[in-house]
Amino acid sequence: MVKHRRGGCRVVHEVADPQLRERAGGSLRNTRGTPRNTRGTPRNTRGTLRNTRETEPADEALPTVGLFHEEAGGSMDASMILHGIRRQLGIIRADLARLCGVSRSTVSRIEDCELDPTWGTLTRVLESSGFMIHGEDIVPTGDATAAVAARFVLDRVLDYVLIQESSKEPDPTAPTEPAILAALNGPAELQAWWQRWHRAGWLSDSPTTMGLKHLSHHASVISRGGRAAAPRLVVGDGRRWRDLALRIDEAGFTYAVSDMTAALESPGAGLAEVPRIYVSDPWMVASVLRLEGSPPGRGVPLVTAEWPELEDIVVGDGICFTSVGHALMDGQTGDEEERRKSALTLSRLVTGTLPVG
Repeated sequence: MVKHRRGGCRVVHEVADPQLRERAGGSLRNTRGTPRNTRGTPRNTRGTLRNTRETEPADEALPTVGLFHEEAGGSMDASMILHGIRRQLGIIRADLARLCGVSRSTVSRIEDCELDPTWGTLTRVLESSGFMIHGEDIVPTGDATAAVAARFVLDRVLDYVLIQESSKEPDPTAPTEPAILAALNGPAELQAWWQRWHRAGWLSDSPTTMGLKHLSHHASVISRGGRAAAPRLVVGDGRRWRDLALRIDEAGFTYAVSDMTAALESPGAGLAEVPRIYVSDPWMVASVLRLEGSPPGRGVPLVTAEWPELEDIVVGDGICFTSVGHALMDGQTGDEEERRKSALTLSRLVTGTLPVG
C-alpha cells in the first residue's frame, strides 16, 4: 500500500546567481574580443502568467563548428554563444527566443552574424537560458534551483494524472484541467524558472508530454553540476540500501530514498541501481549508526537535504521515498542510464492522459 504525506514548498537555502562582475556599454561584436563572464541574478517575475506560444517555423540544422574562430585568434563570438546554448539544450531558434524573451528575428540575426547584440541582450540570453561563459567555453551554470522548480511542476502534473487514472467515473465537479500555474508558489529563484518555461510554451494549465520533456531536460542540463556537488557521504554496501533505509528510520531520522516505490519490487526496477538517500546530516547518521565509508559506486550515497527533498514523502512497504517528481529529476541529473530510465518513466506516466504537444 502506498500513501502520501503532503508538505508545502519549503526551501532550506535560497541560492541566487551572483551579480555581474562588470558592466559594459556598447555591443558585443560577432568577430571581436572575448566576452566577460556574465552571470546575472534571476528576476523575481511573480504575477499573472499568460500563454504566449507562437507558431514555430522550421529551423535549419545546427552547425558543427566549435565556439571559437581560429581566424579571430581564438575569440568567442556571439553567434557561437547562441549556437552553443541551443546545441546543448536541443532546441530551435524560436524556442530560445521565447525562453529568453527576445524576438526570433533577433536570435536569427545574431546567429547569422547580421546583428551585434548589446551586453544587455547577451546577459538576458545567458541568464534566461541558464548558461555562462567559462574560460573558452559556454557552460551551464549548475544552478540547482532549476531542478527544484521542475520537480514541483512534475509533482503537480503527476498528481493530476493520478487522479484522472484512479477515477472510475468522471466527476462533473472536478476541474477538466490541472491548475498548474496557480499551484506553483515559491521563492523568486523558482518563480524565475517557471516564468521562463511559461514564455517558452513548455508550462501552462494545459500541460503536454512534449512540454514536460523540454522543461525537465532544460532543468537537468542546467542543474546537473550543482546537484552532483551536493554534500554527501558514501557508506555501507550499495546492494543493501533497503536495509540501511530501515535502520535510519528506526533510529528516528527523517529521510527519503530518491527513487520510485517500484524499486522495491526487484533489483534494477528503480531509476538508479543504488539510489541516494536524503538526510539532514549524513555525518550524524553515519556516526549514530556506526556506518563505515565506502568507495564511490559501491556504497549508498547519503546526501544532505538542502532543498525540499524531505517534503511530499511517499511511503511504500515501510520505506520513505521522495516525491515522484523529485526522483525523476534526480534521475535526469544522474548518469546516462539513469537519464534514460527517468525519461522513459516520465513518458510512461503521462502517456494516454496528456496530449503529446
